[in-house]
Amino acid sequence: MVIQALEGFSDFENLETLVRDTALRVGAGILESMINADRSDCQPAFTHPDGTLMSYAGRREKTFVTVLGGITLKRAYYTDEDGRGYFPRDETLGLDRDSLSGGVKRMIGHTASILSFRESSLMIEHLAALHVGFKQVERGAEDLGEEIAQDEKSIVQDGNPCSRTMYLGVDGTGCPMRKEETEGRKGKQPDGSAKTREVKLAVIFSTDTRDKNGKPVRDEGSVTYNAAIESAATGDLDQGISEFACRVERETQVAGV
Repeated sequence: MVIQALEGFSDFENLETLVRDTALRVGAGILESMINADRSDCQPAFTHPDGTLMSYAGRREKTFVTVLGGITLKRAYYTDEDGRGYFPRDETLGLDRDSLSGGVKRMIGHTASILSFRESSLMIEHLAALHVGFKQVERGAEDLGEEIAQDEKSIVQDGNPCSRTMYLGVDGTGCPMRKEETEGRKGKQPDGSAKTREVKLAVIFSTDTRDKNGKPVRDEGSVTYNAAIESAATGDLDQGISEFACRVERETQVAGV
């Protein structure tokens, strides 16, 4: 039977594509059916996470992009007295405002961290057979960045130093920015304007190992980086330290310095 199925295909790449696309469509259909069959999100009233009591207002359809492809879900919809709407299932499943699943957002995180948004969109389409527009990639990447920034500030656990001697370095470099990001900032252009903003970096590492010439080298796995575009300035009358100094302090705490 396999040989008979292959007789009509002289191009193995086309056969691969056909099998993959068919498997993804079947998988997406199963996933869609499983979720829509569960109506446990339907109840007369629902309490919003902020404590507001919301009333059931029927079920609404929306198409989401998952790692298997597009699926259309029917979700319970609730509204409050002011007409504000809420879909509890979207939050439960981790589906965001751009109709992307968690798996697709991970793809965006990996690709958009090293490619442009447009190139990231093409990469996802070529490798995963998913169409995620570059604007969706941009919004998804920015949302992930905000989540990471919030986690970096709020989740700080004391670490154990990997060596008795740890090294801390700080530096900065100019990063070209769009015009709206440098509006009103002083710079080195002839007219006093700026084309860049400074990215500040903190790096922590140990150097217990030596190279063949006996010179210290950074120990593999000991290096951590933390960077941001934020102020390092602290005024004489400020009650606390600067944003970047706080970042350096958090990084040293995590590294166990």
